[in-house]
Amino acid sequence: MGDFLDFLAEAGTGFVWAVSLLAFAALTAYVIYRFYKATISTIYVVSEIVILGLFLTPLTSLFAFLGNLLDNYLPISIFTAVGALIGLIVGLYLWLQFH
Repeated sequence: MGDFLDFLAEAGTGFVWAVSLLAFAALTAYVIYRFYKATISTIYVVSEIVILGLFLTPLTSLFAFLGNLLDNYLPISIFTAVGALIGLIVGLYLWLQFH
């Protein structure tokens, strides 16, 4: 059972890295496309990145911390990655709703 849970933890870590890489690539492609179409200015891009970071950073950190607390008390060590992913999703949702 322990080997299976270790496998799930490694798979979860790989999944979080893959989603993060995909999100970064999509954001980069979107910014390049908007610059190519010349529909946005440099200050607009910088302000969007700062505002997005204000929504994502605290929530991702908070949920990763809560997941780390669960990791300390439970034998499964996947909650930090799952918590960070949940925080990322919640932060994106809030950013889309309030911005």
